[in-house]
Amino acid sequence: MRIEIELSVKNYNAMRNYNENLKIDKSSEMNTDFSFHSKKRAQQRGIASDLIYLAMDYSAAIFKQGLIFYVVMEKLLPEKMEHELKEKLNNMVIVVSLDSNEVITCYKRQGAVHYINKKSKRLAA
Repeated sequence: MRIEIELSVKNYNAMRNYNENLKIDKSSEMNTDFSFHSKKRAQQRGIASDLIYLAMDYSAAIFKQGLIFYVVMEKLLPEKMEHELKEKLNNMVIVVSLDSNEVITCYKRQGAVHYINKKSKRLAA
C-alpha cells in the first residue's frame, strides 16, 4: 500500500509539471477549501485531495443550483497520462460552492454529465 501511495504521488507530481507547462490549473486559481463533509466523504471513497485538485484541472464545469459540478470525462484527459491515473480520475465529480469556493463533496459516477444536466436549475426550498 505504501508503494502504491508513493507511485500515486510521483504520478501526481508528473501531472502537475505537465499542467505547469500547459498553463492549465483551475484549482490553484480558485484557492479552494474543503468542507468537513467533503473531507469525510473523500476519505471514505479513497480519493486523495491531490486527486481532487487534478480532477478539477481536467474537468468540464457545469453550473447548476448555485453549485459548480466539475465532471471528469475520459475524453478530457490527456493521452500521455498514465492508465492507472486515468482510471482513478475518470467519471469523478467534484461539487464546489459557487459562493465560497469550498469543495462540498466528491464522488464517482458513470454518466454523471447526463445525470447533472437533468437536475433542476434551482435547489428545492
